[in-house]
Amino acid sequence: MKELTEKFNQFKIASISVYKYILYFFSGAFLLSVFSTLQKLSAGYSFKTEGFIVPVFFGGLFGIIAGLEYNKLKCSSAEVENANCLIKDIIDSIPAVIFAVDSKGFITHWNKAAQNEGQEKENSFLNMHICSALNGIVKNPEAVAETVSAGIKKDGF
Repeated sequence: MKELTEKFNQFKIASISVYKYILYFFSGAFLLSVFSTLQKLSAGYSFKTEGFIVPVFFGGLFGIIAGLEYNKLKCSSAEVENANCLIKDIIDSIPAVIFAVDSKGFITHWNKAAQNEGQEKENSFLNMHICSALNGIVKNPEAVAETVSAGIKKDGF
């Protein structure tokens, strides 16, 4: 019974793919046929069904190619999103205080250890200047800001 269910699921996935390609074909064919119709109307040509063979064929072909590229892009964006989540989880799991600042010294990212150290919500530190955020957490926030600023100037960020 399990084998039968697996074969059915494989067939179901294959049939969905076939329907998807048919949809891509007809979408592209329709789009190019509309453009061809507009071109014929503006030029004053008469309409014949033979005049739509090429737009339907090439439009369908373009539709399939565009659909395949769209699927690749959708998969790529999902992979990027997963990688971003993984990086955020890794940074949040580090017990050391980590923060990122822009070139003016304003905080753009803050990990959970830093959040716990400051006893604040994560979003409350975002877009704050580093001196204001570290006030009360470290003894000399100006020295930290000066060090960060020197690193930004040295590395050119």
